[in-house]
Amino acid sequence: MPEQKAVGGRLQSAVIVLLIATFILIAQPFSFTVYQWGFVVLFATTVVQIAVGNVGPGASWGAVLRALGITLAILTVMVGVGIYLTPYLIHMGGVSP
Repeated sequence: MPEQKAVGGRLQSAVIVLLIATFILIAQPFSFTVYQWGFVVLFATTVVQIAVGNVGPGASWGAVLRALGITLAILTVMVGVGIYLTPYLIHMGGVSP
């Protein structure tokens, strides 16, 4: 059986560098397009950071991908529940659409 390489630590470092780069892209005042791309990359990198932050530095690609899949599934369920509950919560608050 081939030996699996530990990628967790290197991936965590790369994600942190990407997060710092996206903050720089968002903070720059010159281009709105660069700001928009920075925001999109920040969102994606944040999701990846949640997954990668929950695996150890010695984790293999399989463990990282498994954590990313679980993170995306949880995020999808949370967004779905939020979309489902929003009309009921608005109605409870007495606000009519």
